[in-house]
Amino acid sequence: WITISAVDVSADFSYAKVYFTVFQSDPNEALQALNSVSRFLRAQLAKTLTIRIVPELQFVHDASLDYGRKMKSLIDNAESSSENE
Repeated sequence: WITISAVDVSADFSYAKVYFTVFQSDPNEALQALNSVSRFLRAQLAKTLTIRIVPELQFVHDASLDYGRKMKSLIDNAESSSENE
């Protein structure tokens, strides 16, 4: 389960950073999978987009969801600790 969370494209459209999240999976495996299909994805973009340059895709794991889960867990633990006092 890979979800694209954001894309940053350079001003000249030559590069695109594609941020992704994963659900119950290893981000490194997802990164390898995305890199292995990068050429195919660029070819599909070339067919769809109406620009001359199709950006090179660079995939980056977006850890913000993991960070959010960790923070929620810490807050929940702090709340339950204060209720037990």
